[in-house]
Order: sequence, then structure tokens, then C-alpha cells
Amino acid sequence: MKYYLTIIVFLFVVTSCSKKVTYNQVESTPNVSSVQANSSDDGGTIILESSGSGQTFREAQNEAIKAAFRAILFIGVPGTAYRNPMIPNAEESQKSNQIFYEEFFNVKYSDFVMNVTELKSGNKDARIRVKINCNSLRMYLESKKIIRKLGY
Repeated sequence: MKYYLTIIVFLFVVTSCSKKVTYNQVESTPNVSSVQANSSDDGGTIILESSGSGQTFREAQNEAIKAAFRAILFIGVPGTAYRNPMIPNAEESQKSNQIFYEEFFNVKYSDFVMNVTELKSGNKDARIRVKINCNSLRMYLESKKIIRKLGY
């Protein structure tokens, strides 16, 4: 009996002292249903399929494009050259650069969109294929000091 009690106490102590692992949670938009890789790196660009919804079709399309950017910036796209996020610590970066992100997701993101193809459209829903220039996006983020230059 004493032997079992000792083992139980020992296991309790060992498991309660384990390191707690936490993961960064990226703020997600409820209007985004999916972001999937469609093709991999092609000279610094990536093509993604994305869905979004909004009050109008145009708003839904913009939400889908923003979802693709959120995937590249904060999550990464598995199976492509951009499997790791461009911005590794999303939560901290969003807090310290709030004005930058507001400007970026309101206006600036469209500068890096090379092509948008409608796959499915409705009144308030959109599914699109968007081609994004990741090289230009990375240089822009470096110039605004959101990310560091490679090797520095």
C-alpha cells in the first residue's frame, strides 16, 4: 500500500512540473471558411484558393483575399515554399504594430495582388483564386521593419 502511494505521489509531482506549451493564436475572421494551397512557389509568387463572406459580393471577395494574406503572414501555407509564416510571432507583432496592420488590411494589401479569379460567386459569398507576389510583400514588410531582413 505504501509502495503504491509513493508511486502515485511521484507521478503527480513529475506531471505537475512539466513544461506547459502554448501556441500563438492568430485572430481569425468569422467570415473566412478556408484557405488552401493551389500551387507552390513560382518565382516569388503563390496562388491560393480562398473563401470569404460579407454583406455584398465585393466585400466577400475582399475578405477572401485578406484571408489568403493572413495565411501567408501569420499561419503559413503547408506544402509550399511559404509553409512557415512570414511573421513568426503574430500576436506580439499585431499588438506592437496595430496602425500598420490597419492600413495594410484596409488599403495596402491590394498592391501585392497580381491576379484574382472568381471560382464561385453569390450575393454574399465568394470563392476565389488569388495570385500574390510574396517577394514584394517580404521586401515591403522589411522596409516597414515588421520583419527583419534575412541574415540580420
